[in-house]
Amino acid sequence: MPLEEMKVPRSGRPKKEFKQEQFENLCRIQCTKQEIMSVLDMCEKTLDLKINEMYGDNFSGVYERFKEEGRMSLRRQMMKNAIENNSIMMQIFLSKNYLGMAERQEVKSDQNVTFGENMDLERIKKICKDVSTEPTAEPEPESPDS
Repeated sequence: MPLEEMKVPRSGRPKKEFKQEQFENLCRIQCTKQEIMSVLDMCEKTLDLKINEMYGDNFSGVYERFKEEGRMSLRRQMMKNAIENNSIMMQIFLSKNYLGMAERQEVKSDQNVTFGENMDLERIKKICKDVSTEPTAEPEPESPDS
């Protein structure tokens, strides 16, 4: 048999399979690099090599891209839940976080409170009991005629 036709068996470990879709999904749900390495059963060096071969970039560059896709997906589902499923809790959450709305409660007291060594527990309890914690209405804007 000619020398060219003879196959020399490879030595060393078999090549690790890189599951691209699984890697991208793990990035989308913001798994840590350690978690990704564990799920893919790869060491850091192998993972970095596979990412560079597949995407031509380093881990953090690729990770950021898919992490942003995950955030967009989550935001889309939150909006869908608030609007299509009429979820009051999600509507409140989005109103506070995206529209800057807040539930405000004003606390008023005519007590002059100073904290120091001479402050005893009974006096603190009395002051707390006297403090009015009822919500107050927003002041009405003054009319231009005033």
